[in-house]
Amino acid sequence: MPQNDRPSSRIPWLKLGAETFFVLLGVLLALALDEWRQGRRDQEVVVLALENIRDEIQANRSEVRRALAHHRELLRRLEKTPGMGVALQPAMIRNNAWQAAQSSQAAARMDFSSVAAFSEMEELQDVYQRLLAGVMPTMYQVNQRPTMPLVLQDLVWFEEQLLKVYDEVERAISSD
Repeated sequence: MPQNDRPSSRIPWLKLGAETFFVLLGVLLALALDEWRQGRRDQEVVVLALENIRDEIQANRSEVRRALAHHRELLRRLEKTPGMGVALQPAMIRNNAWQAAQSSQAAARMDFSSVAAFSEMEELQDVYQRLLAGVMPTMYQVNQRPTMPLVLQDLVWFEEQLLKVYDEVERAISSD
């Protein structure tokens, strides 16, 4: 057999190295692209969560303003006519958007100051709702009636605080 027809026993290291390099480069680029896409999807979820929270705050603000105006008017009337019957109209507050942001992990990707503001807002809303849950049943028990002006003053105070915290949350969201 002529010497030229024999298979070469040399390993083409340069060719193997180049092929390995390009395969690794392709894998790394694919991983980077996937990471970039995931980051964009995560950011889209955060933006959507913030939009939902803003919308919910606007709805809650309108509801709290309505309740606040009503409760201030009741307090004014009670000053003129003590002992008159009153019908509370508490704000019906929603907090679904913040809960959805937490369960979808969007909250974990938000700015810390925004998350802190949302948590403060949720806590104040919860306290307001617990106050209502405690007061409402006693209003209908003849011997357990709370002093209505005190209840109204508490409701007015909480509603004013809710309006302030909504403003703070919107400022925190705007800085994101």
